[in-house]
Amino acid sequence: MDTKSGKNKIVALYILATVITLVITLILFSVFFLSDKIVPFFGSIIERANETSSGEDVSPKLTVSQETENYQALIDKYTNYLNSNYLIVVNSENPLPEDYAPPALSSISNSARQLEERAAAALEQLIAAADAAGCERHIVISGYRSAEEQTQAFNTQVQAYMASGYTQTEAEALSAASVARAGESEFQTGLLVELGESRNMTSDEFINTDFYNFLKDNAHLYGFVLRYPENKETITGYSFNSMVFRYVGNVESSTYIYENNLSLEEYIDYIRIAKLDAEQNLEFLRENN
Repeated sequence: MDTKSGKNKIVALYILATVITLVITLILFSVFFLSDKIVPFFGSIIERANETSSGEDVSPKLTVSQETENYQALIDKYTNYLNSNYLIVVNSENPLPEDYAPPALSSISNSARQLEERAAAALEQLIAAADAAGCERHIVISGYRSAEEQTQAFNTQVQAYMASGYTQTEAEALSAASVARAGESEFQTGLLVELGESRNMTSDEFINTDFYNFLKDNAHLYGFVLRYPENKETITGYSFNSMVFRYVGNVESSTYIYENNLSLEEYIDYIRIAKLDAEQNLEFLRENN
């Protein structure tokens, strides 16, 4: 029994030694003969993994020429925006020039009001969309106003305050917070429109209507923004008015204003800064290439 057990141990040791020898042989073979293939293979896997984990953009970089074209395109776009009448701001600090000529106007369907041609077309589309959404009650209260009509609107507000017991000086000061004097109103540009469900509706009442909720969420899709938004009184110079919307000329601008909760004044500041940034980047690119 002892002799047989000893032989089995010798056989087991022989097999183990043979296996170890084969493993060592394979390792040496790999190191000396396959290293030029294995190392690059695993190296490429590790490199790709590092790139993925680092989150770096491995897309092809733009050429200097392409970057130059992109910056110049931005500068041209922002310059056109700033020079466009669609972004004009009119108020007591930025009155219309004395020789201001009203824009080409178009009448609004089912209304006696008019707006600037493109604004009128966009408003028609906006109102049609409101109809389709089930907003059956809507009216265009105010559109383009001449200087004479704006003076009348201001005086009417003054008289209303005076009828409530205010002096004329007090009434004029109070009126100026909600109604502009002639030459200081964007209604004279044909780009401002006052909307409601009825003619005598107030801003506070309009907030609770289906039409307002539709306009609040969809007007920007047609180039319109709320002109005097809430908590922007110190910037716009006017109290919050849920009924007054402004056409800004393109959906890109109106969408940016809407998504970032900006007033028109803040958007214009953003455009000016973006234009300056693009100009500085372009200058740096040209000086260093």
